[in-house]
Amino acid sequence: MKLKVGALDVVVSFKDMGDEVFGHYDPAPEPHIDIHKDLTTYLKAMTVLHEVLECIVDNYGLSVSESGIRVLENLLVMIVKDNPEEVQRWLEDIQGVSNDNSRKSCKAYRETGETSRGL
Repeated sequence: MKLKVGALDVVVSFKDMGDEVFGHYDPAPEPHIDIHKDLTTYLKAMTVLHEVLECIVDNYGLSVSESGIRVLENLLVMIVKDNPEEVQRWLEDIQGVSNDNSRKSCKAYRETGETSRGL
């Protein structure tokens, strides 16, 4: 599988990684993520999210510790699990908005504090 992470194309592979490693992000020679193939579906998803956050931190000059990445990972998962309908709407809204419309929406939000959904 390949994920687009900003300007990067990151290959995600599922393989045997031993008992104590769930996943790993490596920026070289090309950015790639390895995920332990024997994890449950839930843990694979959490681990992909964790490694994507590692990739973002590594490539975009952020200063976030490993424990900070774990906090972000867990909170993002909690948001998705606790608000599935709203998250689905966000995905639909994001996928349905062009960059031009997104810029206009951001400008309108800065000026009025409201979005088209009144959030």
